Amino acid sequence: MDPTPPGPAPFCRTGGVVGGGSIGGFHRGVHRGWSSCGAACRTGISWRGGWARSPPRPGEGRGDPPRAPPTAPLLLVIAPPSTDWVKPFKGKSVHGDTELRVEQAQFSELSLAASTHGALSVTIDAPRGGSRKVRPDFLLVREAPEGGAGGAPRRLLAGLHLGGVPSADPLPALYGFAHPPCLFAQLARLQRELGHEAFPLVPQRFCNRPRGLLTSPTFPMSVTLSPAPAGVGQVRVGSPQVLGAVAAAMGGARAGALVHGEPPGTQRLRVQRIGDQYRALRWSLGGGDTAGEGPQVEPVALSPRHRGWVDACAGLFGGVDICGVEALRGPDGQEHIVQVHAPGGTWGTPGGVPGTHLRYTWDSPGHTWGHLGHT
Repeated sequence: MDPTPPGPAPFCRTGGVVGGGSIGGFHRGVHRGWSSCGAACRTGISWRGGWARSPPRPGEGRGDPPRAPPTAPLLLVIAPPSTDWVKPFKGKSVHGDTELRVEQAQFSELSLAASTHGALSVTIDAPRGGSRKVRPDFLLVREAPEGGAGGAPRRLLAGLHLGGVPSADPLPALYGFAHPPCLFAQLARLQRELGHEAFPLVPQRFCNRPRGLLTSPTFPMSVTLSPAPAGVGQVRVGSPQVLGAVAAAMGGARAGALVHGEPPGTQRLRVQRIGDQYRALRWSLGGGDTAGEGPQVEPVALSPRHRGWVDACAGLFGGVDICGVEALRGPDGQEHIVQVHAPGGTWGTPGGVPGTHLRYTWDSPGHTWGHLGHT
């Protein structure tokens, strides 16, 4: 019989129970992304009175001073400064043991170095000067990984993925949604599988050189450049002069272009999904209210057809919790899917009507905190 008396369940330094029946999502994520965590757990480190102690080695007594407390896990939030994500998480802890640290920065403020050995160093360059290095244990992206010189945000996502950082939404999915040609290829596959009636994607074409953009243009049309040069992302082109400017920007950035005509539409529909919650909204095109404040956005009942659209798109690239689909509805009632929103950033309504900005209404800190196994 083993004379060792039973003790508390062992903990790793992330604050998660090892070998127990309840391991929080944050702890599981760190186990996947933190190469040293497994080694720490195998040492038998346990949680006793708030200090991390390892089993006594030969020749060591029970009266040895305790080791240093475990490092507090770090949540890195990539988001614009218009929303303060540090305040909602202040004072929160993982499993009630270790208080969470939170850093917030934009893509433009980040640089990193990562390796296949799990080494990762992220540098945050503050807008007012100065820089600091961090090693995030979990990632929350609330800024659309779009734009930047040569697709810089996508390169950062690739580095964070190589460094093994767990994320609320899978980093490969964020990368795929932020790459318009790749996303369109997946949407075209969905249309072939589901049928044109069930998934009415607007017809598009892709060209990798400016001369393809200038061939047989039809006005008006929408052009999406990838990678997007500074100041040019998705552009509505209504004249040969504007098309020439877009083609010049495309050549200078060595970008590809997705092109689609604009089907006649009197209404725009947006369907959003966050977790298991859904919302559908619509607004009229080409009109405004009597106060001149722009179109009025109104909620509408969610039909099974529209729910099928957003569910299908949310399953792309391995699946995401947050997704949005936009469609145009013509005078004859026909609908065409024209845009799928990446799970990051904010979605604003036209006209800037207060209270109707389509930001992630349900994407509260509680939603993200569920991934971290909070208490």
